[in-house]
Amino acid sequence: MWTSILSVIVVINELMASNAGSVMSPATNFDSWVEFYNPSNQNVNLAGMYLCDDADHSWQMPSNIGTIPSKGYKVVWMGSSDIKSNQAPFKLDCDGGTIILKDKNGTVVDNLQYPSAMSRTAYARTTDGGNEWGWTSTPTPEASNATAVFASERLEAPVVDKGSTIFKNSLSVKVTIPDGARLMYTTDGSLPTAPKGGAEASPWTDFIVNGDCEGTDATCLVSRDANGSGDVQRIVDGAGYNGSRGIKIHSTANASNDWSAQLFVYTPDHVWQTGEKYRFRMMVRADKAARITTQTHGAPHDYINGSIMDGSYNVTTQWKEIAYEGTITNEQTGASYDYWTGQSTGARMQSIVFNLNVDKKDNNYYFDNVSWELYTDDGTTVEATKESKDGKFTFDNTTNLTVRLFKDGYLPSVPVTRSYIKTSNNYTLPIISIVGDKKYFTDPKIGFDCDGDGTNGKTGNGQSSPKNYNQDWDRPVNFSYISTDGEMLFNQDVNISASGGYTRSQQYRSFKLKSSKVFDGQNQFDYPFFPQKPYIRSKTLLIRNGGNDIWRHNARFIDPALETIIQRSGIDLDVQSYVPVIEYVNGQLRGVFNMREPNNDKFAYANFGYDDEELDAFENLTMKNGDDTAIKRIFELDKQATDNSAYEELQTLLDIDEFTNYMAATFYLYNDDWPDNNMKAYRSRNDGRYRFISFDLDYAFKGCWSDSENNPFTNFARFKNDSAPRTSYNKNIVNLFLNLLNNTDYRQKFITTFCLMGGSVFEPSIASDIVNELLDKVKPMCQLMKQQYINDGHDPDRAASTIKNTLSGRASTMADYMKQFSAFGLSSTSKRSVELTTDIDGATLTLNGINVPYAYFKGYLFGTFSLEAKAPAGYRFVCWKKSGTQYSTNAAISVTGTDAVKLQACFTALTDAEKTAQGLTPIRINEVSAANGIHVNEYFKRNDWVELYNTTDKDIDVAGMYLSDNEKKPLKYQISKGDSQASTTIPTHGYLIVWCDKLESKDQLHASFKLDADGGSVLLTAADESWSDRLVYTAHQADQTVGRYPDGGSDIFVMNVPTIAQSNISTSYLVPVEQGDVTGIDIAQISASGSQISLYNLAGQPVITPQRGNCYIARYTDAQGRVKTVKFIQK
Repeated sequence: MWTSILSVIVVINELMASNAGSVMSPATNFDSWVEFYNPSNQNVNLAGMYLCDDADHSWQMPSNIGTIPSKGYKVVWMGSSDIKSNQAPFKLDCDGGTIILKDKNGTVVDNLQYPSAMSRTAYARTTDGGNEWGWTSTPTPEASNATAVFASERLEAPVVDKGSTIFKNSLSVKVTIPDGARLMYTTDGSLPTAPKGGAEASPWTDFIVNGDCEGTDATCLVSRDANGSGDVQRIVDGAGYNGSRGIKIHSTANASNDWSAQLFVYTPDHVWQTGEKYRFRMMVRADKAARITTQTHGAPHDYINGSIMDGSYNVTTQWKEIAYEGTITNEQTGASYDYWTGQSTGARMQSIVFNLNVDKKDNNYYFDNVSWELYTDDGTTVEATKESKDGKFTFDNTTNLTVRLFKDGYLPSVPVTRSYIKTSNNYTLPIISIVGDKKYFTDPKIGFDCDGDGTNGKTGNGQSSPKNYNQDWDRPVNFSYISTDGEMLFNQDVNISASGGYTRSQQYRSFKLKSSKVFDGQNQFDYPFFPQKPYIRSKTLLIRNGGNDIWRHNARFIDPALETIIQRSGIDLDVQSYVPVIEYVNGQLRGVFNMREPNNDKFAYANFGYDDEELDAFENLTMKNGDDTAIKRIFELDKQATDNSAYEELQTLLDIDEFTNYMAATFYLYNDDWPDNNMKAYRSRNDGRYRFISFDLDYAFKGCWSDSENNPFTNFARFKNDSAPRTSYNKNIVNLFLNLLNNTDYRQKFITTFCLMGGSVFEPSIASDIVNELLDKVKPMCQLMKQQYINDGHDPDRAASTIKNTLSGRASTMADYMKQFSAFGLSSTSKRSVELTTDIDGATLTLNGINVPYAYFKGYLFGTFSLEAKAPAGYRFVCWKKSGTQYSTNAAISVTGTDAVKLQACFTALTDAEKTAQGLTPIRINEVSAANGIHVNEYFKRNDWVELYNTTDKDIDVAGMYLSDNEKKPLKYQISKGDSQASTTIPTHGYLIVWCDKLESKDQLHASFKLDADGGSVLLTAADESWSDRLVYTAHQADQTVGRYPDGGSDIFVMNVPTIAQSNISTSYLVPVEQGDVTGIDIAQISASGSQISLYNLAGQPVITPQRGNCYIARYTDAQGRVKTVKFIQK
């Protein structure tokens, strides 16, 4: 079977690419893996051999990789090489691929082309070393495949008749069970396992006597009221779940400490030992919502440790279950480690204690159905799987239901999870529910959302002892997104991991929710989570705990508010969009959190369509994707910034506009947790330019270091020669900026941009309106959380006040700081107060060639400055007024002097004749994407699109108008929503997207043609054919569009920043696109020898000068009076 020519005989025996919680690697992660089988009579050491795939990855296995025993097996893990160096630095491909084993000389020992993966299944030889391969849901890593069960088909996912939702009373749910299948389910977040054959003895032993409280024995349930009466063993009629018998304990408002009222769950017959596996369950409610905490004791009152299980729980007036499965630790038992014997000694834990007077209020607590079980088998922990014969469920409490189908001869179905949240709260924010096996959250050894016992954690982020939460472990969970009225908007299995730096130590950590191909190829989220960007598709969501704002204001507000202010201004700067949400984790309400876009390579994917392998990306100048060739070249060029050719080349590698906006905004806000930290940037490796991401502004306004230098520029410059290990990461970027200031053009560009931050972007009245809007949205829900004693992070008013108070008067102070910093050369230039406005909405102002956000400025400038006013479509510029008096009739002016000045750009509406002369149509083709690699339609496909713009002051319904990509067939597609839910009305000066992809319209409009990526034209014609508009586009890249600037104007460019359904922006990288103009006909009639040619528009009006893109009628009358008419389009 195997050739004897090879130096070794080893075969690939089994592999698992989609390891979604099935087998944990030595890196404490669910990595992909490949198993090798050694059929020979000699051991085979894998050290020095090569593992390769078809993506040019080749890894020579290290000396500690291990040996395959004779007739034995060895698993090589793939991924998480940053945690375990003897794991491969690449993964198996869930889409299928090739895996190759080579000996030390590069000779192929074995190779396999494996198919695309199915989640939670392994691809294996049906007999060890045999020729037949199959799928199994019972993988056998480093064991014989003889015990695996193989099948070729997988059952379809179970159909659940109700999505995740919120309810107030009870809820009935029906799950369809196909013929011959069995429905297994869990309600604790764990994965349902296959039904067991025959009766089996439970491996769990419950040490609580009379835990259902129906008897009289209360030895294991000791009560202590806060009235000082001491411990009692008491069971009360009517105090239990559904009116049964239970425990009742009273707390008081004047108690001296948290433990004045307590419940002791006591196991007199068992002393718990370190390492024992246990699970605990108990039903609880209270007359008033409150928080309780846990401790471990020996016998009651023999205090050991301040925390067990989740440490604290929020109790409501409705019955809820406290459920936990974990492993007992040294700290909980009171044991100590004996280094001589290698064992723990002195364990005395016998009680879990619930402290009931934490909130210092008069209250009654009720308990029932208590169990505390020890796992007494040496096997794997048994899941809490049950079987439903009819698929009918009725829920009276919050329940996370996970269902899965099994059938002999088939692979089990994928699990389906639904969150059914019982609450009387009237939520005004959407809800996210995260459901997963509890051990993945809080187990001391493998839980990612806890301190851990030090075994597998790591130090860092301000922690000197190892913490689990510092590990970037992925854990499989289910994620539901629920609307305020209880509709399930989205549901998908995802990986979850901890996120953040020092703030990982907070009670509630930030999470990343990551789509992944391990869940049957679902490596994106097909839902528009962010209203600010309804056409992007995300791979990762960040559920943020507020970062440092928790410590600063007990809020989760300052960063999203400041980023939203930047976003609303329309400047070209990458910021994380924001949606506030209510967060539940395994049924526990945690409060109001921030759902954000990520700030890593997945931001680049969502906003520019770049995949991981297409990127150069770094964090604090540590490369995360690609290589540092381009950034090193930037650092070479910035030293020559005064040389024009070097500066021009630098601008091909660095998006100079976005970088300037990034630096100006961050300086203005003075985030002093920067520049030595919080710096990320990315670029496309396809001749792309680096863009920086603004994030983590929690320490804005010098909130991190109270002794920081007041001048942000001086503080920044001190890092240029920094050599300290923790703060020197980004000194090359510090020097990049300082060197750029030596270039006169760039220095002026930055000064202007910085002034715009104070006078436009963060102008106090504008910013305050945005802050108040955001505060009004979250404040009621934050107050609701505090009423339920969930206090962390729910004081947004404090953060809002800081923003508004600090921005007031800031423009003047920051202008002074800029003047004081010598690199700007402003020491002898006077600061002057300037106010710039327009008398209509939609106009454009530029200041020193840079667009003025909102066309409004109220701040400070230095010296002479240039202004230009551009009229919006349908208007023309009239004049500038200075303090109400006409100042100049030139749209472009230079303003000298040093005095304060108020200037207003004035416009007037065009007459119909002027509109006709300009070729202005009511609706214009405003932007075209013929090679779209970014934005998605309602099918979540990145197809071609056209943006229409309403140039008028009234809403217009475009139904009946014609859109075409063929000038010979201008009536190719008539706009109609048909039976769809799509809108055909464009609001005044608004936008409408038409997808050019031949798909059926559902929620959006779809034309019956596609665009030519090599270039072409798009025509829009009125329903009555009285006018037409035309836009010629050239070939452009997937991250570019062709559009008009300003919106509805005559100038058309290739645009490096697509702005679908938003105002087009001007950048330094616009490339003009010629529209094929001709001089036109100068008179309405041409007569010769009794013949006459007349020119009309489609409304029958005489035309003197035809305009590009418009449709006309030429009427020819000969000397005999015979008439011939021809319709044509002016190119």
